[in-house]
Amino acid sequence: KGNVEGSVGKYMQGGFITIEGNAGDNIGEEMESGTIVIEGNAGDNLGLKMKGGTIVVKGTAKDSIGQCIRGGKIELYGKIGWVSYDCEGGKIYHKGKRIR
Repeated sequence: KGNVEGSVGKYMQGGFITIEGNAGDNIGEEMESGTIVIEGNAGDNLGLKMKGGTIVVKGTAKDSIGQCIRGGKIELYGKIGWVSYDCEGGKIYHKGKRIR
């Protein structure tokens, strides 16, 4: 419960993390599997180099979403910044519609 700094879930290989607040930059960096749910807002570089798993952001997500994503899924429900097109795979959804 509460806000967290960046890099939560870095190299994550399974399990479930719920952040009941806002999260900093680089959430889910290079994660391989598992689920991260952010009830609030997320910083820049969400899912950076992500290989698998799922990230859900219920609030705002800043810029560089999914940069260098290779696999996995990012689900966004609030306002979003720019989505990276430097991607090799993975899926990014905004309000249920696939945007990348």
